[in-house]
Amino acid sequence: MARASGSRSGRSRSSKTQKKSFELGVTIEQTVAAGFVLLAVLLGGASAGGFLGNAVLQFLALAVIAWGVVTVDWLPERRGERVPLMFALAALALMLIQLLPLPPALWSVLPGRAHVAQGLTVIGVTPLPWMPLSLDPARTLAGVTAMLPPIAALVLVLRVGREAVQAALWALFAAAVASVLVGMGQLSAGQESPLYFYAVTNYGSAVGFFSNANHLATLTLIVIPLVAAVAVRARVRNDEAGRATIAWVAAPAVALLALLGLLAAGSLAGLLLVPAALAGAFFVFQPALPPRAQLWLLVASGLVILAAVAVILFSPSITDFGSTSFGSDGMSRPHIWQLSKGAVTAMLPFGAGFGSFAGVFRQFEDPATVGAVYANHAHSDLIELAVEAGIPGLLLLAGLLFWVATRFWKLWTAKGGRDPIACAASVAVVVVLLHSLVDYPLRTSAIAVPFALCLGLMARTPRQTAAIASEKPSGARHLTA
Repeated sequence: MARASGSRSGRSRSSKTQKKSFELGVTIEQTVAAGFVLLAVLLGGASAGGFLGNAVLQFLALAVIAWGVVTVDWLPERRGERVPLMFALAALALMLIQLLPLPPALWSVLPGRAHVAQGLTVIGVTPLPWMPLSLDPARTLAGVTAMLPPIAALVLVLRVGREAVQAALWALFAAAVASVLVGMGQLSAGQESPLYFYAVTNYGSAVGFFSNANHLATLTLIVIPLVAAVAVRARVRNDEAGRATIAWVAAPAVALLALLGLLAAGSLAGLLLVPAALAGAFFVFQPALPPRAQLWLLVASGLVILAAVAVILFSPSITDFGSTSFGSDGMSRPHIWQLSKGAVTAMLPFGAGFGSFAGVFRQFEDPATVGAVYANHAHSDLIELAVEAGIPGLLLLAGLLFWVATRFWKLWTAKGGRDPIACAASVAVVVVLLHSLVDYPLRTSAIAVPFALCLGLMARTPRQTAAIASEKPSGARHLTA
C-alpha cells in the first residue's frame, strides 16, 4: 500500500512539474511573440532613415529565427502552413543570387550594364572586374537584412500556440493605438513637434511611429479587420467572462482609434481602402451578432465610409499623399510611373537588383526638370519590383498572389465554419497588397512584420481554435485538431 501511495505521489509531482513547464513555455511564447511585434512597429517605421532601430530589430529577428527553427514542429502534415515562409525564403535567395560575383564577360552584356562597363574603362579599370548582377550591392545587402524581421514573424506563427498569437495581435493593437495617439500629438504641435522620430518625414502630418503618413494608414487598415476577429473569437470560444468582456470593450475602442488615425493620416489610398477593410471586419463580425445588431453595425460602417468620402472630397491635407504631387517640382506618382516604364524595359529580364531603384530612376530623368524633390521609391511596389527583380521577381509575386487568392477563397467558403482570425488576416493581406500598388508600405518592417504575421495566420491550420458557422451563429462551437 505504501509503495502504491508513493507511486501516486510521484505521478502527481510529475504532473505538476509538467504543468508548470507547459505554463512557462506558453508565457515565453507570449512574451516573445508580443514583444517582437511591438518592437517591429516601434522601431521599424522607416525604410532608410531608421538605421539604428532597424538594426536592433534585425538582430532580434535573428534570435527569434534561431529559437523558432530549433524548436518548431516540422511535421509533414503542416507542410501547407510553411508556404508563406517558402515564398519569403525564395525572395531572400533571389537577393543573394543578385549579390553573387559574375565574370566581366557575363555581367557587362546584361541589359542596363553597358554604362557601368564604359565608366570603368574610362577611369582605367582594365581588365573589368567581377561584379554582381545588382547595380547597388550595398542596398541589395540591406534588402537581405530587411527580410529578417518578416521571416522571423513567419517562423513565430509556425512555432507558437493560440495564446501567443492572441498576445501578438493585442501587441499589434497596442502599438497601433500608441502610433495613432502620437500622430494626434504631431498634428496638435505642428511641424515643430518633438514627436517626429525621423529627419525625413511628413512634417505637419500625423505619421505616428512612421516616417510616412501613408504607412500609418496602412497599419490602421491592418488592425480594423483583425480587432473584429479577436472580439468574435473571445465570444465564440466562450472565454472567461472577464477576458471576453475586456475583448468586447477594447475592440470597438481600438477600431475607433484606428479609424481616427486613418482620417488623421490623410492618406488618399488609405481612405479609398476603408470600404474594403470595413467590409472585411463586418463579415468577420457579423455571425457573432443578432440581426438587429448586424443592421446597426452596417449603418455605422456606412457612416464611416461617408466620412472618408467627405475627407477625400473636401480636405486639402490629402493632396501631397494622393496621386497628385509631392511638391512644387512636378514630382508626382504619374510622373514617376511614366519614367519607370523605361527603367523596367531597360533592365529586363533580370532587373537592376533590389534597392537599386533610386539610382536607376535618375538615369531616365530629364536633367532640365530635376528639382529638390527626388524619387527614392517608385511609389508602387509592383513597378519597383519589376525594375529591381525583373521577370524572376514578377514570377515569384505571381505565385504568391495565386496562393493568396486560393487561400482567401478556401477560408471564406469553408463549409464547417470560418476561422475569424484567418479570415481577418486574409482581408488585411489583400488591403496591404492593394495599397502596395500605389505606395511602398512593405519596405518598412513596421508593416512587413504584421503583413507576414497575417500571411502566416492565413496558412495556419486551426489547431485548437474555434470556427464560426455563418448559418448558425449561436449554434455549436467547432474545434479542429
